[in-house]
Amino acid sequence: MSRFGLLLDGAQIGAFEVLAVGEGSAARNVQAHELTHNVQQGGGAEKQPAAAQWRNIPLKGGSMHISALLKLKAPAGRRLSIVAISSGARVTLMGTRVTRNREQSKGGNDVAIEEIVLQHEGLDL
Repeated sequence: MSRFGLLLDGAQIGAFEVLAVGEGSAARNVQAHELTHNVQQGGGAEKQPAAAQWRNIPLKGGSMHISALLKLKAPAGRRLSIVAISSGARVTLMGTRVTRNREQSKGGNDVAIEEIVLQHEGLDL
């Protein structure tokens, strides 16, 4: 059962089991009920001082349609929402781009996403 959904233009384009704040060994998995607080306070809403950009947001263990993945990989940033499926809590990321992803075909037009890392230009809570 997926805990987080990705919405593009109001339509759900993907679903994921894990959302983390921070990356690498500093990453912490977020519970669905903590979505807005942790993205805002725990990393997604903090600018990295040296790079003057927002922290990346990794999502793991999900799937999406191949056309949606291709839209997210486009160079122009997109307005993308992350929603906690159980509570409906939502965070909207502005100017979102995919910086890294690991994927496998599930057959048909669906893609299994081991990890996708989103970079964004700001939040709309």
